Amino acid sequence: MTESTLKNIRLYNFVTDKWALENVEMRRLKLSFPNKVNDLFELRPFDFGKGKTGKTLRSFWREQIGSLSRRTGFISFSGDWDVPTMWAHYADNHAGVCLGFDVPLSRAAPISYVNQLRPLRQHVETDRKYRDEMMDYAKRTKSVHWAYENEWRVWCDLNRSQISEKRSGKFCYESFGEDLELKEIIVGHNSKFAKDPKKLKDVSVDRLINVRPSFRKFKMVEYKLWEYRQDKGKAQ
Repeated sequence: MTESTLKNIRLYNFVTDKWALENVEMRRLKLSFPNKVNDLFELRPFDFGKGKTGKTLRSFWREQIGSLSRRTGFISFSGDWDVPTMWAHYADNHAGVCLGFDVPLSRAAPISYVNQLRPLRQHVETDRKYRDEMMDYAKRTKSVHWAYENEWRVWCDLNRSQISEKRSGKFCYESFGEDLELKEIIVGHNSKFAKDPKKLKDVSVDRLINVRPSFRKFKMVEYKLWEYRQDKGKAQ
């Protein structure tokens, strides 16, 4: 994890080749929603209790997640680009790409990883302040099983157009800009772009590199077959 300035942090988004090319060309990232992700405990780091009370709380909290998902999405980032499991799980088994962004620290929230569920009290149904506190906790907490991701999140409120698109089943996106500056393009070891990096050129990036497994550690390292630099404007 690298802080590029005192106000920004360098974070990484792993995608397949297809999404990488589209993201760079369209200058945007796809939003995810809490009720449509691969973690069944998403926003549910809670012990709801048992019996009728537990059932009631589970139903109530499910409604809260649904409500949030209708108006708010998020982008998942990692604080690291060199973790092999991230490439395997989120970049098409090393055939994808990792995009590095500068993001304001004011917008990026790190995920905390815990090994126990937190009890959720029944007054969450009536106490708005407590409910907001628990939702804030849920938005930044996951099981320790996901700790390898070193995840950071940027939450994005949907505008009217995005809400309409989401209702019609379309994807929603966050555009590149001051709060989402593309700075690095890191090409996976098995990516088709490893042999043809020119397709991923973007004049705003500081570097365009590809990676390979380290010969001495369990990590990915820069493979200096070629490197794009802004001042030269071409692949070497």
